[in-house]
Amino acid sequence: MARLGSIHPSPCGTTLVVLAIMVLALPAVAQERREPSPPGVTDSVIQRGSVVFRGSARCDVCHGADARGTEDGPDLTDDKWLRGEGTFDQILERVLYGTPRRDAKTGKPMPMRGWEPVSGDDARAVAAYVWSLSRQRAP
Repeated sequence: MARLGSIHPSPCGTTLVVLAIMVLALPAVAQERREPSPPGVTDSVIQRGSVVFRGSARCDVCHGADARGTEDGPDLTDDKWLRGEGTFDQILERVLYGTPRRDAKTGKPMPMRGWEPVSGDDARAVAAYVWSLSRQRAP
């Protein structure tokens, strides 16, 4: 504890200064990662995609209920993509056309439009949901 007239800063005071700097830096870091949503990607489309991901498309069987991956399918929540850069269009193409066995990291194919094929609108919703997992959208 610092005494009156001491030249050593209080550990509590130093901690507060460090915390203040970190809090002030957070908006700048978050702002760098924000990007606008692709056309047609809204909160309601993303929500529907989340339901289809775990429901009729059965994406969760290989990618996990939290989309963090399993031994059968990669993590979809980070910014590491096996093919491309994870743009919405690239994700939509993968959902629509799947991955053949020869191209699959696990040796298991990813079926077109999910295990139980879904409509084009639902495929687009799943792509929107997967796209949103690794991004902060601009307001």
